[in-house]
Amino acid sequence: MQTSGNKIFLPEGMWDHQKQAVTRALTDHATMKSGYFGLLHEQGCGKTYTEITILRNLFTWHKKALKTIIFCPQIVIDNWSKEIDRFSKCGQFVQKLQGKGTDRIRILKESKKSIFITNYESLDMDGLFWVAAGKDGKDRKYIDHGFEMLILDESHRAKSHTAKRTKILIRMADRTPYRYIMSGTPILNNPMDVWAQFRILDQGKLFGDNFFAFRNTYFTDKQAGWTGDKRFSKWVVQDGAMEVIQKKVASCTSRVTKEECLDLPPLVMTRVSSSMSTKQEKCYEEMRDKLITYLGDKACVATLALTKMLRLLQIASGYVKTDEGEEISFPDNPKLKDLKDILEDIGDQKVIIWAAFKQNYADIAKVCASLDLKHTFLTGNETAKQKEKAVLDFTKGDAQVMISSPGAGGTGVNLTAASMMVYFSRSHNLGDRLQSLARNHRGGSEIHDKITCIDMISVCKSGPSIEQSVLDALDSKEEIAGQILNIRKLLTT
Repeated sequence: MQTSGNKIFLPEGMWDHQKQAVTRALTDHATMKSGYFGLLHEQGCGKTYTEITILRNLFTWHKKALKTIIFCPQIVIDNWSKEIDRFSKCGQFVQKLQGKGTDRIRILKESKKSIFITNYESLDMDGLFWVAAGKDGKDRKYIDHGFEMLILDESHRAKSHTAKRTKILIRMADRTPYRYIMSGTPILNNPMDVWAQFRILDQGKLFGDNFFAFRNTYFTDKQAGWTGDKRFSKWVVQDGAMEVIQKKVASCTSRVTKEECLDLPPLVMTRVSSSMSTKQEKCYEEMRDKLITYLGDKACVATLALTKMLRLLQIASGYVKTDEGEEISFPDNPKLKDLKDILEDIGDQKVIIWAAFKQNYADIAKVCASLDLKHTFLTGNETAKQKEKAVLDFTKGDAQVMISSPGAGGTGVNLTAASMMVYFSRSHNLGDRLQSLARNHRGGSEIHDKITCIDMISVCKSGPSIEQSVLDALDSKEEIAGQILNIRKLLTT
């Protein structure tokens, strides 16, 4: 990895924080301190452009296109290809690794390209990066393709130390000279999320090779003394350990928030409460208290806690999913009426309406149609061409409302044409929440005086519904992640 004496190229027009990140990463590489770096920039801060500039410099230094593998969500594979072509002369080296497993194996073996872009699901395919081994076939033997650069976009998708994908990525990373992780939300649920991502990134230099040793070093099980029938571990950060983790994370990463690096309009958050209809509330309370409810002669049953939460969220959003899989909307859903009131007052603003459930899409579309608002969809059901047209119609055309799923439209698209977003329904997934919030509150949203975010919440006469609890929990998880990543505050106190 001899790269000393090489100049660092910084394109005109880069933001200062991007230049600083590129310079820091490449300086570390040039002085042979490391061959790895983490871009933990919040969504909308230009991580992809920054990483492409690092890649571009390294290709120049080595006087060749290094064999590179980029793992990213399926929905942004095309975006990566376009961005590489846009911001460098390396588009000619790009090969998308998509399709059936046999097709991907053939492409990887036969392609003369150097930059392979694929989704994380490819790590599950037998014969692509691993083959079954051992007597029972449960072990995995890694297939070494000679990659020289590994890039994990949305690296929090490899946060589980027990996941087979993570284990394969660790083996791959241990054989790859240059390694990068990229995520605005590297810590979604638990501070322990850092271990797997950094084990891949730095081969265990910061937090060790063993997850359990890492956990015992920085965390304490508060339930260790439990003497009851059942014992559940509850791991919490040890006193003083948070500062140590912060410093280690900061030693090989660049972390910036939108507020720090972009002159963005204020994000105005508000919650709107909608009272449930009589029938809706009856179903909600029956599901909450008895784990079963009926809509007519159709039964809806929850046997697991996770299923119960899902059913309650569905009922709160306005429909029941029966045991036969039929989705039935309540004939009277006050939340739809309140949504109509919101949309009646938008004037010429463009609005994104986020919804977590398929049944919501049609109900929201009916509201838009009743107001003669041209709308389009980005829900995950569209083809690549349909998705591209939907985004174009919304950003540059006359479609005023984008009805979207946070899982599908929350990643890899720029929707800064919208000055308002409405969460009609939501899941408990923090990644979906933060990614979707960044679709129109990012670089380019300066064209608006403010960005308004409205969270719609259904409430019962007896009090708040699960929607408020989920929203409060999402906010709490964001605070946990912020503690670990906020190294600047630590260094100035």
